[in-house]
Amino acid sequence: MRLLLTIFPCFICFSLVGQGCPTTEIPNYYFLYEIEGFVNEFPDCSRLPSTLIMHSGDLTVVPGLSQIDSISGSLICDECDINSYLGLENLKYIGQNFTLDEPHSAPHFPNLQGLNNLEHIGGYFKMEEGSGLISTSGLDNLQHVGGIVIRECTSLLEIVGFEDITEINGDINLSENYSLPTLDGFSSFSVVSGGVYIDEMDGLSSLEGLDNIETIGGSLVIQSNPILENIDALSSVVSIGGDLILWNNDSLNSMVGLSSVDEINGEVSVYHCDNLASLSGIENIDEQNITDLTLVNNENLNSCSLGNICSYLTNNIGPATIELNAEGCNTENEITDDCAPVGINHLEQAQFNTYPNPTSGILSVQRFEGSAKVELYTVQGQFVYTWENCASPLNLDLSCFDQGVYILQVKSNAFETIKRIVLQP
Repeated sequence: MRLLLTIFPCFICFSLVGQGCPTTEIPNYYFLYEIEGFVNEFPDCSRLPSTLIMHSGDLTVVPGLSQIDSISGSLICDECDINSYLGLENLKYIGQNFTLDEPHSAPHFPNLQGLNNLEHIGGYFKMEEGSGLISTSGLDNLQHVGGIVIRECTSLLEIVGFEDITEINGDINLSENYSLPTLDGFSSFSVVSGGVYIDEMDGLSSLEGLDNIETIGGSLVIQSNPILENIDALSSVVSIGGDLILWNNDSLNSMVGLSSVDEINGEVSVYHCDNLASLSGIENIDEQNITDLTLVNNENLNSCSLGNICSYLTNNIGPATIELNAEGCNTENEITDDCAPVGINHLEQAQFNTYPNPTSGILSVQRFEGSAKVELYTVQGQFVYTWENCASPLNLDLSCFDQGVYILQVKSNAFETIKRIVLQP
């Protein structure tokens, strides 16, 4: 099996030399049967200076294993024949990757008990093809992990052990964990420096658990999740450093959860999301940072004329592939024909504040000077409502309007500015 060798910086201070530990002629890896010889040769050394590979055996009876509290390299169980990690209770530190990949004893490997004192994984926490794994319980003291890959753990029902971690240096990659009903185990994450990939997660109807992520440094890819209805849990995300990909999500009916995103650095691609009728939710993305636009084979998609999409198409900012959608979004011309004719989306961006945005009813409009007229428009430029002689702070009750994306325009004799707002249930 392929091993993930990415190395991340260390953020917990462990001695990488250690009293009585070898400093020369260090092998690339040790097997379990070599641990007894290692501790006999270096009785004062608790740090294994490279990778530990486990093939078979009961860890509780491996001579000398209890002396090891840190591993400079990776801890690897790749097609191994062990039943649990019991016997590694003294292990606190792994410098590179933790890998559990297709254990032959999978039906007897339901959790990660034995790793209860592990504090630091410098590289990836990687679990693949663990068909008997039910829970990640056992990671009671984990403080740092570089990245997360959980793939083809078809019986997995619970992710726990990451509650003390706020930042992930690498990717979060979840794929083919068909039984997992929730991502609540990741609710403490606020920054993911790599990408977020959610693929073939048949049990997910929402992305609850990702609610506090604000920054995704790489791409956001959500594909082939058959019962995923919305991505509202991503409402805290403000920037995506790579592509935004939504593919083959048959039940997805709303993108409003992306309304806080104002920056990406890649393509926007919506493909085969047959229950999606509108692009509302991506209206705040700066069109200048979109490198490619793909809207293909979304049979109910009929509302695409957001201000930024209109600007991207009419100003030929980048390539676009638009076809096989519903009428209104079936070609570039259909979209641009429905764009705001009065240019409201091209006014100077707002010099006032709105809170909360998105909102389910009351919207506070603050920090504009003097008396102003406030007008509400659809993103296509259709007039909806007006408020006269307004002063800051102004509280608007929008609960009587349909959910969706609107443009709020504040204008006086001295200025005229706009801001996109989102009404949600």
